[in-house]
Amino acid sequence: MGPSGPFFIEVTKCPIRKLAPYRQIITIHSSPDESGSDAVFVGVNEYAYQIPRDKPFEVPSSVVEVLRNAVVTRMKPGPGGVVVERTMPRYAFSAVPA
Repeated sequence: MGPSGPFFIEVTKCPIRKLAPYRQIITIHSSPDESGSDAVFVGVNEYAYQIPRDKPFEVPSSVVEVLRNAVVTRMKPGPGGVVVERTMPRYAFSAVPA
């Protein structure tokens, strides 16, 4: 008799299609920074992606999520000498379902 109990999951009944990652086509746009035309490196769960800029590139949706979470914080002087903190996306990109 095979394993059973409250922690046993029979994999053959698991809806694999629902677990497959969705794919998206992204375009990371160039920026005026000194490395603004270089390819962008993204690592997700031991997988590495070297994404060229200004070209459509198909990736899993987890890569798009990493790019959405990549932000930079810039400080600039505001009124009355108060430092104003501004958080903005690190990469300008567009994404559509594949």
